[in-house]
Amino acid sequence: MGAIVGRAARAAFVWLSELDRARVYEQPAGSSGRSARDWVADVGCVALAVAWAVPLIVWFAAQNAGAGPLEVVSVVLGVASCALLWVRRQWPVPVALIMLPIGLISPLAIVSTSIAIFTVAVHASVWMTVALTVAHTVTAALYYQVWGQELTLTRLLMAALITTALSSWGMFIGVRRRLLDSLRDKARRTEEDALARADQARRAERTRIAREMHDIVAHRISMVSLHAGALEFRKDLDRETIDRTLALIRTSAHQAMIELRGAIGVLRQRGDHDEFDGGLLSRPSMAGLPALIAEAAEAGIEVIAEFDPARFAEVGGSSGRTAYRVVQEALTNAAKHAPGSAVRVRITGEPGEGMDISVRNTRGGAGPASWARGSGTGLIGLEERTALAEGRFHAGGTGDGGFAVEVWLPWRE
Repeated sequence: MGAIVGRAARAAFVWLSELDRARVYEQPAGSSGRSARDWVADVGCVALAVAWAVPLIVWFAAQNAGAGPLEVVSVVLGVASCALLWVRRQWPVPVALIMLPIGLISPLAIVSTSIAIFTVAVHASVWMTVALTVAHTVTAALYYQVWGQELTLTRLLMAALITTALSSWGMFIGVRRRLLDSLRDKARRTEEDALARADQARRAERTRIAREMHDIVAHRISMVSLHAGALEFRKDLDRETIDRTLALIRTSAHQAMIELRGAIGVLRQRGDHDEFDGGLLSRPSMAGLPALIAEAAEAGIEVIAEFDPARFAEVGGSSGRTAYRVVQEALTNAAKHAPGSAVRVRITGEPGEGMDISVRNTRGGAGPASWARGSGTGLIGLEERTALAEGRFHAGGTGDGGFAVEVWLPWRE
């Protein structure tokens, strides 16, 4: 019979250990190691239990010179209960369960049992805390029967009041700790999300500035390349034409440097502001298309404009800026990859229905060869711009060997 009871006890302890590892109740944070605060608390709890047990041991020795087996067992279990408090953080429920038979016999374990109940209430689930509170209340009531004392209603209520107060206090501390941990975790996640959003915003801003730099600088440098190529290709130019072309090269290069410096200035600035503030970067619109086309024509590109500049100058917002960049990039590509070609710029549309932009160039004719090979980033940037403006983009070769860029953009009333 004793062997069966022993095996059952071992099985129960193993089962409780599995519950502990499976986190049926909440393990205390950092249970694998004690912090400085934990060391102070654990040493204090053990010292408090010992401070309660030692005077009782002395009193037992003085009152009971011929102590019986029950007294001896009581002292041994009381000392064991003090030692068990050292592992109460790692095994709160098993320690509280072991305290049940100890508390039934040993008055030396009153403080140890109280601390064990409190620990369970802090770390375990509610149902486990309630169950062990009731069990320890019953054990406290049976204690009087074991020692042959009368169990009065006052004693029963006192035992219930003490265990309930300990459990309530422990559950309050546990809830408060979990709440503070949750708030710390939420604050940490909020800070990480804010940093991630800020990093994403910075990346998006840098991408947008890089796109602006490409559209601005590439166009200016293409104009410089076109003029320089014309000087190299045309040996019969008179001095006046050469001087005018050199002046255009100088002007385009100077303008490219100014706009590039503005873009770099935006990258160096800190704080939340629009990168167009203060004129660091130009804010293009369809009102600037006539000047853009005139500049291309002055560079030697044959441009045929089929739109009313005054009518479309009122188109603003992202649609107006995107339309300007589409025409600018198409003219730049024509100058780079199809020198000597004719470029037709056609814009139609109505407010509320949208506008169609078509820029087509013919096959390149005789002219200076381009100094750069296209990487495709300009067209990719245009497609991204068009998508951001809620438009549609298409670019590709035409049947006659030319190239066409066709875009639809919204034109809100």
